[in-house]
Amino acid sequence: MKLRNLVFWRQSGAANSPQPASQQPEPSGHPRSNVFALNARDLPADSSGIDPVTTDTSALMLPNARPRGLMNSPEIAEFFAANYFGLGRHNGAHYCTQAAQELGMEGIVARFQNAIAMRAANLEAEVGRLRNIEIQVAGVCATTSAQLQRAREHVERDIAVLREQSTLASARKGWVLEALNRYQMGFAKGLQEIVNGELLFH
Repeated sequence: MKLRNLVFWRQSGAANSPQPASQQPEPSGHPRSNVFALNARDLPADSSGIDPVTTDTSALMLPNARPRGLMNSPEIAEFFAANYFGLGRHNGAHYCTQAAQELGMEGIVARFQNAIAMRAANLEAEVGRLRNIEIQVAGVCATTSAQLQRAREHVERDIAVLREQSTLASARKGWVLEALNRYQMGFAKGLQEIVNGELLFH
């Protein structure tokens, strides 16, 4: 029955009938040998946590600059999803001073450190949970105990990375530098637009 239906479908010449993959025309300049069919589950998820806020800053997006696991956490992903270019552009256009730019950058660093602290606190709670389970299964299953220990050590390494990034942020280094660069570019653009406007009307 299935074979009969397949033959009938191939013989039908309806214009709206989809063509099998083997009968579809090949795009010009792209041989079929170089084309790979991917399912949606085969495609890598975009876990950078960064939205290209404007075309002016899309070149700053560095998806491989930070470990994906930590960047998937809601606290840090929310921080990097903010429109720092737009914030800088607004401040540059309205305040137009170096002091305003510095104050804005200090605010970004503080927000980043708060996000880091929240994530680290959640991971510390996870370490405590894993330790409790380790105690419960101690002496029962050596394999399970070893797996729990590895999982706990992995979380502890993530906490150490977060603490390091919080320290680096105080010197405006590390992960936070991406957000700071976007803010500075926006500030410069906002300031330039105001200056150009003033020159135009004089």
